[in-house]
Amino acid sequence: MDLYSVPHFTDGSIKRGIKTEENESKIHKRQKIPEDTSTECAGRPPAWAQTRQDLCETLPWFKTYQGGIYSSIEKGCLGLLLDESCGDRAYIDEEIIITHVSGGYMKDDQQNLVLKKSQTLERGTNNALLRSFEAKKPFGVIIGDKNKALGRQLPHRYNVMDIFRITHMWAEKMGEYTGYMMRLQKVDLASKSWWAAKDSPDPPIIRDFQTRPASIMCTSCQHSSCIVYKDVWMCLNKNCQAFWKVNGAAPTTALEYDPVFLSHRSNFEEEYSLDSEKFVLIPPPPVITADNLNIYRLGVHARQGIVCPLCAKCVARVFWDGWKCSVKHHTGPQPRSNEPKCPFNLIIHGPPISLWDVVPAPYSSPMERSRSLDDPTSLAPYRKLKYSLGEIGTITHLVSNLAINARDNGPDDLFQRFQGLNLDLRRERLQMSPVVGMMTGHFLMNIGLPYKFVVPVQSKPFGETDPQILLAHSRLVWATGVVAAESHHEYQRPNELLLVGYKHDMDMGYHDDGEFGLGPTIATLSLGASSTMFIRMKGKYYSGLQKNGNLLKEDPVLPGCDQYDARKGLRDQFRQGIITEKQYDEERLKILDKYKAPPPIIKMETHHGHLIVMHGDSLQKYYEHRVEPQGDLRFAITARHIRENMVDPRHLYMGRYTLPPGLAYNGQ
Repeated sequence: MDLYSVPHFTDGSIKRGIKTEENESKIHKRQKIPEDTSTECAGRPPAWAQTRQDLCETLPWFKTYQGGIYSSIEKGCLGLLLDESCGDRAYIDEEIIITHVSGGYMKDDQQNLVLKKSQTLERGTNNALLRSFEAKKPFGVIIGDKNKALGRQLPHRYNVMDIFRITHMWAEKMGEYTGYMMRLQKVDLASKSWWAAKDSPDPPIIRDFQTRPASIMCTSCQHSSCIVYKDVWMCLNKNCQAFWKVNGAAPTTALEYDPVFLSHRSNFEEEYSLDSEKFVLIPPPPVITADNLNIYRLGVHARQGIVCPLCAKCVARVFWDGWKCSVKHHTGPQPRSNEPKCPFNLIIHGPPISLWDVVPAPYSSPMERSRSLDDPTSLAPYRKLKYSLGEIGTITHLVSNLAINARDNGPDDLFQRFQGLNLDLRRERLQMSPVVGMMTGHFLMNIGLPYKFVVPVQSKPFGETDPQILLAHSRLVWATGVVAAESHHEYQRPNELLLVGYKHDMDMGYHDDGEFGLGPTIATLSLGASSTMFIRMKGKYYSGLQKNGNLLKEDPVLPGCDQYDARKGLRDQFRQGIITEKQYDEERLKILDKYKAPPPIIKMETHHGHLIVMHGDSLQKYYEHRVEPQGDLRFAITARHIRENMVDPRHLYMGRYTLPPGLAYNGQ
């Protein structure tokens, strides 16, 4: 018997693939994916999400924001997402999934995924799949509504399917490269899958777990390969000279799966019931008690999503005070017409957190930095640390102390009172993000004149906000006035305030506040937990190259940039006419490195009551900053001046207010 031709044991006969011109053309056709997705599903998913972040923040077994596999070194694959194309010959039914292994694919002109390099199972997420296969470990599977292999009308953008296990993994020749496929089976065969076609029969009560696909030993490599495809058998050992060949050549017929390969089932339920570490598909709702209250208010669970117990939606922690399933997030993606309006809310109430639970003691002495000019007298009782960035501007760190913080209406009072206010802090959707619908890693609200920040934030007029916020703003008005007076610049009173709330393990990455229309002075008051603020030069000015590797047309050559002396020398030669523009560009390209990250040039440790004032028209253009809090509760109140000619005249009233006599801060 010719082992490369295809024995198929259904009726005792052996059918062989015959090479014809017709078959030669068929082999290059892609697997036909069902185009009719109007068939309704039999049920509803046990959990679903509208955005990737909602999904990843809720399900502990799927936390990858890009890519389709979530894994760990210890446990292998934990979760798999099937979205868009699953490759040639993708197959999904009520209990079986056949899909390609990810990695090395690119879209062609027809938007089909095409393998552009051979895959390996030796490392990365594909190795996690292999380890799960070999260890017989189950994992969760999610299907996105862009996946057409199922041929169903999926109810939501992301839909949790069930727990699956890999039954087979094999190599195939995909064009000129080698890729991998895998077959998955649902663990629970007793229950009808929710994604089965509506009105389809229930699964059989009695199962045949004995029938297996036949395997044949290759005469070239002595390895056995399973019969995967109908009417054709090939060696699936990628290292064999007979790999992926029929009668010595690549298969020439359009391949279909062998019926036995599709229909056979394994009894995983018995093994799963004995597993001491059962895979939990849907995390249970939180049970909040007096003992664990602060873990959900501020701690490790403060940014964790929950599965709504009423509608099964993955509800991210958008709001400061808890989870609200029914609220339409005003900057989020538009909901689908069939999404239910769920009434579920879980709001967490508790007493204010003591200041001493979130701040170190003593907390008022920052680490000295060599770039600072320490002036402890000019703004007494504050200690002033001033960092100069030459002609670009200055950064002033005003260090408070226990006496300043403890005064009436001071930082101690404000920290306690802020916790009792209905601040409406929330996480907002980012305007620019590689993943649609991504939210900030902190909670925020805007008061005063509308300001875009990095996200579109709705603003509230100063006249309608709580007096405690006005007291905080008054301290920032004083600080910006002092710094502006020192620089002999015209003072521009802050008319906008951004209030940011941080909980456990939240931070703000590198950014600048240099949007068009802002004044030169920006000040921040810190309340609660300590933080570290880093200042660095923006990457393109540090390296002299844009992200795409092109030269900056105008290189400012700032002190502290990479290759400063060489770049300054070349610029001087060019300006003096010693070298041409072409020579200038050629010489710069020889010395510049776009992959060299700019290091922080200033590191400030800010504690409760401290003020940071950044001043300079170009400071936000050339430099950026990030904040890394160290505790479980911190408020950062930042004030800016927005030029009124940049604001709709109807909104100017939002940036104006008057404090009652005696409440304006005077530096004490």
